[in-house]
Amino acid sequence: MKLLRTAALVLLLPACAHLHRGQAANPKLDLWNRAQLAFYADSFRVATTLFQQLAAGYPHTVEGREAHFFLGATSLDPRNPAFDARAADEQLGIYLAPDTAVHAVPFRRTEATVMQRLAQEFRKGCDERITPLRCGTRMVERRASGDRNAERNVNGASPAEVERLQGIVADRDAQIQRMREELDRIRNTLVPRKP
Repeated sequence: MKLLRTAALVLLLPACAHLHRGQAANPKLDLWNRAQLAFYADSFRVATTLFQQLAAGYPHTVEGREAHFFLGATSLDPRNPAFDARAADEQLGIYLAPDTAVHAVPFRRTEATVMQRLAQEFRKGCDERITPLRCGTRMVERRASGDRNAERNVNGASPAEVERLQGIVADRDAQIQRMREELDRIRNTLVPRKP
């Protein structure tokens, strides 16, 4: 019985060895995985570079096509310091365009279409956008009399009201700062941070 187990191990282990070696030896898959990890870690610069390499190096593969979707998503992400609606529109357009070499409908067609429409709206001027995406401008009306009480914003709030609300916001900001400091103190008590 022991000999039978040993023989089975000797025969089966080499058969499984190609699975690990196959994944590590696949540069396309390795590039895809690194790009995804960077994207989900909000490392936009690294993710963009890796997705660009994937799109350029493997243009007629599913991964190369999907890279265009993620390039559009990365460019359109508001957390990205290099936010670029034009680049997002272009990349999503490439993703949605028919590709006869891949012979597949894009997996994320609905999401890409919505994101491309958003990118196109962000490329327009503030007044040309659809209502929910218009820029939030605040207009202040001043009267020539110089009377500060005559000043009103569009919503009709007086300067005294604005000052009162600013005081409330300042108090809340101070309270949030105290809570953050307390949270940091608790974290350091639970798990001391290395200097």
